[in-house]
Amino acid sequence: MWRFALVLVVVFGCCHACPEYCECHQLPDPEDLAALLEATCLGNVPRLVDLSSTTRRLRIIGANETEILGLLEELANGTTPLPYLDEFHFTNCSLRVLNSSTWFAGLERARMLNISRNDLPDLEDMRRTEGGQVNMSNLAVLDASNNLVSNLSADTFGTLPVLLRLCLKGNGIGSVDARAFAGLGLLEELDLSDNELTSIPETALTPLESLEKLDLSGNQLEVLGAGWFESLGRLRELDVSRNGLSRAASGALQPLPGLSVLRLAGNPLRERDVSLLLGTGRKLETVDASRTGLIRVPAALTRSVRALRLAGNRLTSIRDGDLDSYPLLRLLDMSDNRLTDVEEDALGRLEALQVLDLSGNLLTKVPRSLPGSLSFLNLERNRIDTLRFNDLLGLYNVRELSLGKNSIVEIQEGAFGQLIALEVLDVSDNPMKQLPANTLNGPTHLGTLRMSGLTALKWDQRDQGDMTFPVPAPERLVDLDVSRSPVLAAQLLADTAALSACKSLLRLNLESANLTSVRSDLVYFVPQLRVLGLGGNPWNCTDEIYWLGEWLRNHEEREPLAKCTHGIHVRELPSPPKPEATSSRSVATPQESNVATSSHPLTTEAVNITTELFLRSETEGENTTLGEESTSVKVTRSSSSSPGRLSASSILLNVSHRLAPLRNRAPSTPRPTNTLQIRVEKLPANGSSTTNATRYEDANEDEKVEVEKEEQEEPRKGGREANTVAEELSGRATDSGARISEGLSAGAHPGMLVLVGAALGAVVALSVVLSRRATARRRDCCYERQENIEVHTLTPVTELW
Repeated sequence: MWRFALVLVVVFGCCHACPEYCECHQLPDPEDLAALLEATCLGNVPRLVDLSSTTRRLRIIGANETEILGLLEELANGTTPLPYLDEFHFTNCSLRVLNSSTWFAGLERARMLNISRNDLPDLEDMRRTEGGQVNMSNLAVLDASNNLVSNLSADTFGTLPVLLRLCLKGNGIGSVDARAFAGLGLLEELDLSDNELTSIPETALTPLESLEKLDLSGNQLEVLGAGWFESLGRLRELDVSRNGLSRAASGALQPLPGLSVLRLAGNPLRERDVSLLLGTGRKLETVDASRTGLIRVPAALTRSVRALRLAGNRLTSIRDGDLDSYPLLRLLDMSDNRLTDVEEDALGRLEALQVLDLSGNLLTKVPRSLPGSLSFLNLERNRIDTLRFNDLLGLYNVRELSLGKNSIVEIQEGAFGQLIALEVLDVSDNPMKQLPANTLNGPTHLGTLRMSGLTALKWDQRDQGDMTFPVPAPERLVDLDVSRSPVLAAQLLADTAALSACKSLLRLNLESANLTSVRSDLVYFVPQLRVLGLGGNPWNCTDEIYWLGEWLRNHEEREPLAKCTHGIHVRELPSPPKPEATSSRSVATPQESNVATSSHPLTTEAVNITTELFLRSETEGENTTLGEESTSVKVTRSSSSSPGRLSASSILLNVSHRLAPLRNRAPSTPRPTNTLQIRVEKLPANGSSTTNATRYEDANEDEKVEVEKEEQEEPRKGGREANTVAEELSGRATDSGARISEGLSAGAHPGMLVLVGAALGAVVALSVVLSRRATARRRDCCYERQENIEVHTLTPVTELW
């Protein structure tokens, strides 16, 4: 019965409309089936009658104090209760008074109360409620951060016996009573960071027997007291960073056998070897001693440490044996020191090390004998001038490598050869003058590549040859940054083979690359592209890049936005004009059209197809020319065609047709012998005469098929493929002949059928040439196109008469 009532509450409670100044969302996987909604109201306080009775979480941000007090009073009266409400958030509302008699009467079921970012001067009213009754006995989380509280009195939180988390950070607390935390025996987390504490009474933390996390960072503590942590046997995390600590009382941390995280960063410690850590127990795993003035690696820590942060100190070298007391170390951060030397075996003994950060030092070369377990290596902001081929030997597991902002002028061939697992590489802001095509050989899983700021690069296109962009394997690239690298941006846009391989690219940054235009087929080469950076370039906004403005309006653009030379944003350019529809003569059946419109690989720049049809016949013993037709078809790659592929929709057909008048033939005229000759020629890019040709010759008496393939390089495919192509062509020709015969039986005009036959022959020839055209192949991990492929085919064409 109670389940039925619960369903009714849900059904009728959901009928309430969300107030117009609020947003209502369903909570994911609520523990209570009836408590389904979260309401967030900005600048106004909703009436209870406007809220759904199934509201579980109510957030009010930036509202008037009077309205909030009115809502709480209405809630306390119980006229319109919210039975499932257990989270209240009143933030940025300038509350100055905490009226416990009004507030707590309506929050008996609340488990979380957030009154942060107000103007509360104290929390005195938290101690007692009207009549001395405890009305918030279920409250587990209290957030009173960023108020104006200056002190904590005795028994301030005595009415909250089940409180688990207490956040008081960002106030002006300067003093704490010895009994301020009395009654909080179940408290697990206490945050007193960013206050004005100079000291804490010896017994102030004694009642907190269940405390697991204590944050005292950002105060003005100078000494850790001897008795502060005596009863905190369960403490796991202690943060005393950003104080004025210069020392700790003898044995201050000894009562903490379970301590696993200790943060000391930002303290002017006098004990340069951090001897205060002695006796912290065997469970210490994370130590942050950054910016503490260390001049050498501390060797007195427990051997259980797995993460050691020593950033921002005064370390000048790492010697053999300095890290021998950290055999389980997985993370080592020594960034922003003064390191000039790392001895050869100083890091090689750390067999479990996975993350190494040496950025911001004075290293002139990559440290030797790095452990093979590394997965993250950061060497940016050093003075490395050359990356040698053996600097990264054995780092098979490195997934992220950063070499940016060094002085690298040369990357030797094979330097990245063993980084087979590399996914993220950053070589930005280095004074390299050359970046050969085989520089990045090795990584095959590269997903993010940052090569921005390579302004010293020079590009000699004659030396680079056909393959220019220095990324041998861009198939898995997701994020590519060549901003502030004009040469790399130009190489990328000029290299069709590299672009056509970037099928997975989602983000491309071309900012400040001195570009004035971009190729119109860019987005067809990278169909997955979603984010494009174009700002900082002097764009010449003619109608040739109108398409770019339309693309940017439908996708994301990196900041800053791209502008034309006259100040208009590229995304504000008008839409490109739609292509005019051209009328063409239908020369094929729908089935043949499907063959013609299918996509085929194409890597040549232009193909000339010349079809010559000579029909000769004898009429009453005389040779009479019935018709002579010359059809010229020029196929070029359209600017909007798909990269690396050609379809009928992207072909420009220029057909000139000349058909002589046909003479009437007597019914007894014998059937002529017809010859259909189709020649398909490939024009080289340099404009020289054609060297490859495909011929189709047909004799009605002898039907035969011959497929010959000649290549300048050694062929990689056997005769099986040639036979398959020949069989397919023969089948198409037979099928086409059958349709032509049907047309004759239906009484179609013979001249029209001649034209149909010629067109079908041209389509079949084009299909074979395109299907046999080899795509771009790699050689030595580069994109090397396969050229000069010849296909000669003899195939029968069905009788036209």
